[in-house]
Amino acid sequence: MARYLVFIVLLAVFIYGLIDCVRSDARDVRGIAKGWWVLIVIALPLVGVLLWFALGRPRYAEPQSAPSAGPLAPDDDPEFLANLERSRRRAAADAQRQAAKRQRDQQFKDKGTTS
Repeated sequence: MARYLVFIVLLAVFIYGLIDCVRSDARDVRGIAKGWWVLIVIALPLVGVLLWFALGRPRYAEPQSAPSAGPLAPDDDPEFLANLERSRRRAAADAQRQAAKRQRDQQFKDKGTTS
């Protein structure tokens, strides 16, 4: 049983390496041309796959599935949050000015009725 398990694992590694080699972008492959890598992986199944993973497989600076710099959710957008804070401060200042104006008007009205 263990003999079959080793064979199945080696076969799985070979198939994974071959598919990875075939699906990788030819411009990103390191070392030699992609076609040569496919031939090496097929001709030398285990050694070719190990060489592919060590020397030929592309290395990407960032993960391929990283999201692009697209629109952000409002709670993640620093510009939106800054504008929100400015609006809040402006509304508070406006409310304060209106309260002060009402107070002055009331004082002026009170002075006019007492004279």
